[in-house]
Amino acid sequence: MDMMSLIGKFAGAAGAGGGAGAITEQVMGLVTQSGGVQGIISKFEQNGFGEQVKSWLGDGPNQK
Repeated sequence: MDMMSLIGKFAGAAGAGGGAGAITEQVMGLVTQSGGVQGIISKFEQNGFGEQVKSWLGDGPNQK
């Protein structure tokens, strides 16, 4: 599944209904402006959330 499909499914599950396409475009625009997924991860790490991000991406329990 590509990123657009994943975000579209999330938006639909969140109750976006017919606006899911617009939400998907907005989210993808933000991801692109941030340097992709790696750029977003880097921003979390730079702001002291590196351990939380690692927990989200790893196999263990998620940290808050």
